[in-house]
Amino acid sequence: MQLVDFLILQTSFILFLGRRCLHDLVGFLFFFSSAYAHEAVRSLWPYFAGRKTRSSPP
Repeated sequence: MQLVDFLILQTSFILFLGRRCLHDLVGFLFFFSSAYAHEAVRSLWPYFAGRKTRSSPP
């Protein structure tokens, strides 16, 4: 029964802080993935743009 009480307490604690932590985690993952995608596009831009045009990525 102690384990069940602990799980109920942990679940209520996660639900209490869940919205804010999930929002921060999603925001951090979105920022990290967007920065990683921008870096990948910037490094792979010559292959996408072609050898003729030497334009900078947007």
